[in-house]
Amino acid sequence: MRAYRELQRLSGQISDPQLAWSALRQVRGSQVADVACGSGAYGYLLRCGWVQTESYLIQGIDAPDTLIGLDATDAALALAKRHRIFDELSVCSLPSVPLPDDAVDTVYCLEVLEHLYPHQVAETVAELARVARERIIISTPVATHLLDLDDVAEEREQAAIDSDPLPLNEYAVLAAALHTCLLPPDAMRAAGFKVVSEVIAGSLVYVSAPNSIRVQALKNLPGVTAKLDAPQGFDYRATYLTLLDHVLDFGNRLDSRIDLRVVD
Repeated sequence: MRAYRELQRLSGQISDPQLAWSALRQVRGSQVADVACGSGAYGYLLRCGWVQTESYLIQGIDAPDTLIGLDATDAALALAKRHRIFDELSVCSLPSVPLPDDAVDTVYCLEVLEHLYPHQVAETVAELARVARERIIISTPVATHLLDLDDVAEEREQAAIDSDPLPLNEYAVLAAALHTCLLPPDAMRAAGFKVVSEVIAGSLVYVSAPNSIRVQALKNLPGVTAKLDAPQGFDYRATYLTLLDHVLDFGNRLDSRIDLRVVD
């Protein structure tokens, strides 16, 4: 898990790109926002594969007018800027999305919501619905692919013997790498989403119209709910160990049967 820091610095993109086409072909309109864009891999694929989108095939839009990339990390945004994929880039710390109401036709948020805490998801989805005019696209893992408990346990062992102080900025990156919430298909359907893919790279792709969203259905999701105490001073090692313990507990309680019916 600590290798995540180096991966984030070098690439800004960790998620498997093979699920991108199932998600990006759902794009509608000419103005699109990529929330938690990383280094811009999905934005690049969207530009290259625009002729496969509903924007082109159904609406007859030849090319995007505006692609907006938003991410929480300076490293990712620097890479996205260097790659010249997006027309606009902005810092974004979920659950807030710093765009005006109805700012874009489509907003997509791929492999992101599972990294939030359960209480943050409904507000985040409400923000996505606020800024989108036509469509919201989300991908997130199914229960059977949400957590690799062996990896988390190994990280717990390594973190326990690490004598170097863990400052807030590094803790934030490590904590963000963990999956702390599950969005079950039934909850997503109840929230107004439709499943539009088979399980790809362990995840499902969902779409919805902004005016169909019912965020109340996302208010009691499974996940890490325990409150973490702030550290004394500037060393977050103990806080990180506690978080890893909570993730392990969540994984051990997770019921994979929740995914038995995943495709509409």
